[in-house]
Amino acid sequence: MAEADIGQRDHHRAVAPSADVQTAALSQRHGNVLVITINRPEARNAVNGAVSTAVGDSLQLAEDDPEVGAVVITGAGEKSFCAGADLKAISRGENLYHPDHEEWKFAGYV
Repeated sequence: MAEADIGQRDHHRAVAPSADVQTAALSQRHGNVLVITINRPEARNAVNGAVSTAVGDSLQLAEDDPEVGAVVITGAGEKSFCAGADLKAISRGENLYHPDHEEWKFAGYV
């Protein structure tokens, strides 16, 4: 994403900055299993644009890697796996879809 594009997907919806994407979901390989951890425990792992992008990118990497045989999606913290869509992000007009793959919809897993 070009620097001028950060913060704007189009004229209607904002996009999460790329720094947020790097920490929004963490991926680890355990043999042939990719574990994706949604990393927003302070928001009960609610899905915002950064989470959607990070999870979508991780799922794409898993699909492209013939060594990955399974994917596990989990959530950080002890309160919840995932609260669903981040309603505060939606109210701010944030785009919850991956900026390059809107056809994936909600992080490509819904």
